[in-house]
Amino acid sequence: MPLAALRQRRQEIAAEVRGLTEALRHLDATIRLFEQGKPPKPRQRHISRALFQAMREAGRPMTAAEIAEATGMDVKRVMGTLCYQREETL
Repeated sequence: MPLAALRQRRQEIAAEVRGLTEALRHLDATIRLFEQGKPPKPRQRHISRALFQAMREAGRPMTAAEIAEATGMDVKRVMGTLCYQREETL
């Protein structure tokens, strides 16, 4: 097997490992929620997706007030969701 093919295969496996690592991180976060007696809220996922979509579409940094305006949500909900997401990624 030529060296280039081995390097390519290594990159493919590394990408798979990164994907699995991300999946494990999400699974661990879900397990922590259940251990705390807080099952994940389907609505929370929907809200998070809407916020991130608004930020992607803006293509620039946004304040919580701008995100709230873009999504039609209450600014307190936006701030709470952003804080929740930040804690989940730490």
